[in-house]
Amino acid sequence: MTKNPAHLRQWMAATIASMSLLITGMFLGWPSPTISKLRAHDTPLTLTGSEVSWMISLLYVGSVVSPLPGGVLMDRWGRHTSLQVCSFLALSSWLFLTFSTDVTCLYISRILGGMWGGISYCITPVYLSEIAEPRIRGALNTMFTLMVYLGIMFEYCIGPVISYNLLSIISACIPLLYFLLMFIIPESPYYFVMRQRNQEARETLVWLRCTRDVDEELEAISKAVKSDMKNKGRVQDLVRTSGSRRALFMAEVAAFLQRMSGSSVMMAYISTSVPQDGVVSGDQCAVIMCSIWLVFGVWSTFLVDRLGRRPLLAFSCIGCAIATAGLTVWFILSSNPSLDVTSYTAVPLICFALYALFFPFGLACIPSIIQGELFPSNLKGLASGITAIVVASLSFISNKLYQPLSDMMGMYINYLYFTICSAYGIYFALCTLLETRNKTLQQIQEEL
Repeated sequence: MTKNPAHLRQWMAATIASMSLLITGMFLGWPSPTISKLRAHDTPLTLTGSEVSWMISLLYVGSVVSPLPGGVLMDRWGRHTSLQVCSFLALSSWLFLTFSTDVTCLYISRILGGMWGGISYCITPVYLSEIAEPRIRGALNTMFTLMVYLGIMFEYCIGPVISYNLLSIISACIPLLYFLLMFIIPESPYYFVMRQRNQEARETLVWLRCTRDVDEELEAISKAVKSDMKNKGRVQDLVRTSGSRRALFMAEVAAFLQRMSGSSVMMAYISTSVPQDGVVSGDQCAVIMCSIWLVFGVWSTFLVDRLGRRPLLAFSCIGCAIATAGLTVWFILSSNPSLDVTSYTAVPLICFALYALFFPFGLACIPSIIQGELFPSNLKGLASGITAIVVASLSFISNKLYQPLSDMMGMYINYLYFTICSAYGIYFALCTLLETRNKTLQQIQEEL
């Protein structure tokens, strides 16, 4: 991606740190290939439809309770150390799954996995923004979503072909590898400056920039952190000034659009949403969709610092709105017994693929990028925690209501709502969102 040694080193640090989202993606992708096994007596336990719904949704309950403690930990222990230590939550979750013999153990496992997801979603974007140079900061932050796709793809690909227990054992190896790899990369220089450990901050910058000429950048960071830390980060500080209110509004609306455009539902339910007599099976559709996510997620890495946040988010929302509108029409027509749509079973696959094509360009990556960019140092932990709670709560609501709404009103109602949310995202991107491309974190605060 670049021959600049400093950029290569920052990419390495970002890749290792972003493995936290690889693990989170594995938790998101795990239900899709295992739902059929849990219903078909192919596992040590068998779940009813209601228990499957709770199993999927409890992941987000864990994600609701952990971000605020995660925000506190990253300011006390550091961004790096908090991620490394808390990875044992993920390891414990997979071990619970491996040895679970009743539904309670399965529920505990999902809650622990969700707690890890909430912490990683809270801390990782902040770490990535603080180690990166402005001109590659957006690209580095796309690792956040690329790793989620890789984790989902991992479960989609190997889940259908190996046993339930073996899948859990293999998955447990990844957080253990993550814990060991984290010893290679440094702590955020911003954290060291916050703790008045300027020599360690300088050493970190020397490592990240591959030069000893970092005094000017260290001085800029010190001034920014000193200004930010005059006031202790409290909830009321998030709404005390117009700049803070703007930042909070933009971060939470972006998080809302990401979740309520349908992404979390599709990750969990896609294998059971496509017609069973379609051109491909549900598991194959899941793999195809995640492959498209991954390929075009890589393309977003090249574009986010060239075109900017606003145009990419608008472009993504337009495509996702078209895709979910197509699914809305399809499910309305397919629910009408007087209409024969068997000749058009490829339509939902095309719509899902279209969604997977457009989602990575903006809706997938922009919310996490601006989460790490918009807030001053004294509010980053708190704001990231609140944003992670919003994401988890919306994911829980959309996943828990998906099946009941489908049973009561028809599956189309979910996709109609997703379409409306994506359509609003076009207006938000073009008229409300602050463009942060190629700006330092200090310049963003001044503009806010």
